[in-house]
Amino acid sequence: MSPERRTDLALRKRIDEILDARLAQIQTGYERWTRRTLVILRVLFLVQVGLGALSIYLVGQNAQRSDETRELVHAQQTSRESSVRVTCREQNDRHDQTIATLDRLLEQADRDATAQRRRQLREGRASTVLLIDALAPKRDCEQRVRQLAGVETP
Repeated sequence: MSPERRTDLALRKRIDEILDARLAQIQTGYERWTRRTLVILRVLFLVQVGLGALSIYLVGQNAQRSDETRELVHAQQTSRESSVRVTCREQNDRHDQTIATLDRLLEQADRDATAQRRRQLREGRASTVLLIDALAPKRDCEQRVRQLAGVETP
């Protein structure tokens, strides 16, 4: 073989060795990168699964809280209706009791009164009843509940 040919073969062999070494380095680096990437992907997958589970749990909690809130609002509305209804009935009772007390007092005064005084008492009663109606009117309690509590009652 000629010396030129030997040098060329030696050079080619040396280039192959260098390329093989470089290829081995690249391959080792790629394998290391692949392992790290797979670890990162697995961690990300687990994080995603965890976040998905957390979001499902939170949606359930939100639904439960929504139900509790709805129940509390309903209870509060029922309490408001009841309070308005009771207050209205109490006012109506006071109205009726005030007029009944007025009638009793007028009846007692009427026993010993003259005819002119009786006429004054009757006229005074009408004015007093109008005043009582103006200050503490008798109301339709169901309409008052609808008006103040903002609900329709059966």
